[in-house]
Amino acid sequence: MIKKNKFFILACLLIILLSFIGIFFYNKLFVLTNDAVIEQEFVVIDAVQSGKLKELYIKPNQNVHKGQLLAEIEVIENIVTEKKAASDNTLESSKSLLNKAEETYKKHAIMYKDGVISQDDYDKSLNQLTEAQADYDKALKTSKNLDSSVKTVIKKNISTSKVYSPKDGIVSLSYVNKGENAIKDAPLILLDSNVPKVTAYFNPKFANNLNAGQQVDIFIKNYPLKKIKGVIDRVSPEPEINKTDQSLVIPVNIIIKENLDGYDIENGQPVVVKFRK
Repeated sequence: MIKKNKFFILACLLIILLSFIGIFFYNKLFVLTNDAVIEQEFVVIDAVQSGKLKELYIKPNQNVHKGQLLAEIEVIENIVTEKKAASDNTLESSKSLLNKAEETYKKHAIMYKDGVISQDDYDKSLNQLTEAQADYDKALKTSKNLDSSVKTVIKKNISTSKVYSPKDGIVSLSYVNKGENAIKDAPLILLDSNVPKVTAYFNPKFANNLNAGQQVDIFIKNYPLKKIKGVIDRVSPEPEINKTDQSLVIPVNIIIKENLDGYDIENGQPVVVKFRK
């Protein structure tokens, strides 16, 4: 009986030792995180030039394909002589404020779509942009009147800027309606690529193992036996704070390389990401 008990104890210790050895070598060979979720990939299509939205060829929930014409913007440009413009601090200041207002509006447009800010906040940023544009136009006109050497308008050139879809997807919404003014580099159309991606958060100790193009395996908790292939698309250059436990993590964007049709996939669904070092 004593010999049997000793054998049993030794067997248990051996199993525990082998388990620790297995875990040790597993951690040496693989990088893994349980802190990862599936997310929808939205693409914000900006206006390349400012002008009046002449035509809008799409509507919400419409399927579009890469290269499809989505909208046309009527652009009016002034053809001017190449005369040296006088220095004007007011004009430079108003231009700087206009650039800031455009950037703020662009961010608020995306935040409004995601429900982060209210309609009033969105309208406020739009009004500030309109006022900044008016102030800049006024300063430009004043500058021209004060200095005869300012560029002189010869004629107006009217052209059309065409907006094409950068990829296949579904139209989520249009930020600008037909007949309204589109602003250069401001959101024009929001496109749902209809292809889920994964955002994973890794321990900073794995920073040297995280590289764009790295192939990974993705495991969906609802389908534990299904191994999905993915590729790291982007690694954040700086760590950030994990809101759950206040630890430092490195955000990583991962592209799913397999068709997930037939699988019950939801936005925000947790997954496990693993790859060999």
